[in-house]
Amino acid sequence: MAQVVIRLAATDSLPAHLLLGSDAVRHAGQAGATRAADAERWLEISVSTDVSVSASLLATILSEFTPRARIAVDDLVSNSGSKLDPHQ
Repeated sequence: MAQVVIRLAATDSLPAHLLLGSDAVRHAGQAGATRAADAERWLEISVSTDVSVSASLLATILSEFTPRARIAVDDLVSNSGSKLDPHQ
């Protein structure tokens, strides 16, 4: 395991999550399957909580974030036929 840590220390891009050992891989796979099943099972209730947010309010909230985040919000608003109303 120490060799893995040393290899990772020399990389520019670290994984968000690194599973070490076959037990960890198996448990992560099971947890992922459980989350996916729960998401599917509760999908109707999950999406029923959506709130219509005006684009201007969202932009105000995100104004503290990076320019990249603001660009992403602009793209989301312009590409959605959604609950984001850019005229509010």
